[in-house]
Amino acid sequence: MSPASYLTAPPRDAVTIVAPVVVWIALALLAVGVVAGIVYAVVRGLALWRLIKRAGSSFSAESDRIAETSAQMQVHLDRASASGARLAGATERLATSRARLEVQLQAVREARHTMRRLLWFLPGA
Repeated sequence: MSPASYLTAPPRDAVTIVAPVVVWIALALLAVGVVAGIVYAVVRGLALWRLIKRAGSSFSAESDRIAETSAQMQVHLDRASASGARLAGATERLATSRARLEVQLQAVREARHTMRRLLWFLPGA
């Protein structure tokens, strides 16, 4: 073999040694990539799981607070309703009392008018 033939084609032994090494290196890189991807996915999944648990407990606490506030609002609404009923009763009693007062005032006016007509000669009557 001439020296020029070594530049054009590698020897047969070098090709048979390099090809399996390249394949094994490629397989190793593939395995490292797959393992790294799985590890990344597991780590991100765990972080997401912790975040979901934290958010769930936060939602639970907030829903408990909202339920408590709603119960307090219901108590206040019940009290307001009872106060409204008492106010309606008091308003009716007030209207009845005012009607009685108006009747009594009218009777006093009529009595004064009658007394003035009868005692027209007395000053200040």
